[in-house]
Amino acid sequence: MEIETTICIGYENLNRIEDAAATANVSVGQMISTLLKYAYGKKGKPAGEFGAVRYCSRGGRGYWQRLHVKFRVDEYEFCIDLRKVWKMSVSFIVDEMIEQYLDEMMREISESPDNYRYSDYAIESFVFYGVQCWIIYWGVPPKLLSHSA
Repeated sequence: MEIETTICIGYENLNRIEDAAATANVSVGQMISTLLKYAYGKKGKPAGEFGAVRYCSRGGRGYWQRLHVKFRVDEYEFCIDLRKVWKMSVSFIVDEMIEQYLDEMMREISESPDNYRYSDYAIESFVFYGVQCWIIYWGVPPKLLSHSA
């Protein structure tokens, strides 16, 4: 199952991500998903627990291009999680990560191609002492967390 969504991206970065997707022979959505997973491995650290979500600057008219992408359900949820953790809109995240990590990631892909770059994703929910808890796994841990009381 796939989820269709729309993001805004700067024209220059749109060209860069489209070229990268063509080079890797994947869809733009797959390339964005791969880039975000790669960037999370590099950037990782959350912005903070509370605060407002930051959005892209408005730029001049015509700077931003709407981009319609399809993500697998787990990829879409990963994007939404990044929005919450990094306190940035998904559009802002994509645009910034293209700037910061796309070239580096493409060099690594060319040196070590891997058809399965996106790691597993799962959400677990449970009640712990009357409190609803959620664990979000962005990959497969060697041992699952124990939540028994």
